[in-house]
Amino acid sequence: MWLRAVTSLPRSVYIHIPFCRRRCYYCDFAVLPVGHSTREVSQRLWEQLQKLSAQGRSQHALTAPSTSSDRTLDRIYVDAVISEVSQTLERLPDRPSSLPELDTIYIGGGTPSLLHVDELARLLSVLPRSGHTEVTMELDPGTFDAVRLHQYRDLGITRVSVGVQALSDEVLRACGRSHTVRDIERALDDLHRCGFGDAYSLDLICGLPNLSPGAWSETLARIGTWKPPHVSIYDLSIESGTRFAAWLRDGLLQLPLEDEAAEMLREAMITLRETYGFDHYEVSNYAREPALRSRHNQIYWRGGEYFGFGLSASSYVHGKRFDRHRQLKEYLEWVYSGCLPFDEVAGDTLDEWLMLRLRTQEGLSLDALQERFGAQTVDRLRIAAEPFCRSRHLAFRDDAHGISLYATDPDGWLILSHIVLELLVALEGFQDRSPARPNGNIAGGNEDALKPVLLYETSSTRAQAPNS
Repeated sequence: MWLRAVTSLPRSVYIHIPFCRRRCYYCDFAVLPVGHSTREVSQRLWEQLQKLSAQGRSQHALTAPSTSSDRTLDRIYVDAVISEVSQTLERLPDRPSSLPELDTIYIGGGTPSLLHVDELARLLSVLPRSGHTEVTMELDPGTFDAVRLHQYRDLGITRVSVGVQALSDEVLRACGRSHTVRDIERALDDLHRCGFGDAYSLDLICGLPNLSPGAWSETLARIGTWKPPHVSIYDLSIESGTRFAAWLRDGLLQLPLEDEAAEMLREAMITLRETYGFDHYEVSNYAREPALRSRHNQIYWRGGEYFGFGLSASSYVHGKRFDRHRQLKEYLEWVYSGCLPFDEVAGDTLDEWLMLRLRTQEGLSLDALQERFGAQTVDRLRIAAEPFCRSRHLAFRDDAHGISLYATDPDGWLILSHIVLELLVALEGFQDRSPARPNGNIAGGNEDALKPVLLYETSSTRAQAPNS
């Protein structure tokens, strides 16, 4: 099993809370739409768990509610997540009584702000924290108020991510969102009044239906006026099984043209950096200043390990990645049948290194790449990257941290998926033509070969700019 040989445990945790009022038209996440009432759903789940126990398939005790009011959906789900955490600890070599003190915790969904505060408190009680732990929670406008924010503060939530998605009621309705622009404005007021003024992020989606270039420019202007601590902007992706996918297939969905959507992203990257001074530290993420970056998400982009708990959550522990079930029924059966990992895949691969690190402002360290994959891989990557360096989509940086390869902003980041795919194809196509040289100096005595494509830029001279 993936935890038996672990000697150094991750200090980051992701918790998935699947509840939503309804499923947005673009969403293919593992969510459970429950509307405004969960009584019927929770009753069905409790009956399912009773059957599981009666069939002898449950290896772990189920919580026995004393009254029907205890059989809430929140409680059933949190019981399962806590049981999963407990079983994870039981499989560790020295069977510790708790997880290690955590550096970051991220509670995502779904809409975690639909979770009852008492159940959130129970969940957090099994996650060891210090005064320096970053604890982020996703919220949707219209699902919290000032009272709830004060409760979150008291429970130790240090940062929130608000699913704004658009600043137009017309666009929000076209996406199936349940909030309005007025809900967004109230949420921002509450955040500033309740101590989250420097500890929140706004999520937006580019390329949505009914979103014209002019409306997008107005959205960016409002963001610039508000100056939030952090902004995430994602390009719309049409996923199979969603309403958007069905409507697009049937000719019922009008989206911005591909070129228009690309120009919207380009405008965001340039405007947020040059006009409003944001630090574009990752393809989709902008911080008002470097100290306000998301610490948890940087764990992912740097290839760090983390625990995941809850429906559909992913873990990366001891070099192995593992995804949990996406359906609640299967997840609950899995938890109460022993939480045995399945379908593990190896992490820390070359494609992950390229895909994750080239998403970041810092880029890919050639020293680190050489240490992991050897000098020959670095040589080959240099050659594979040359065409993109000539076209100014990639560049090399030489600074106090060594030489790194990074995607340029905005041109490189706008076609990053294509760049990574082409690099991987080129690397796979190399045949050994000479004996591999021993690990050593990155330039390998061949600095002249780098000069035509090596751009000597530092963080002080190059431009600083620019999620289901």
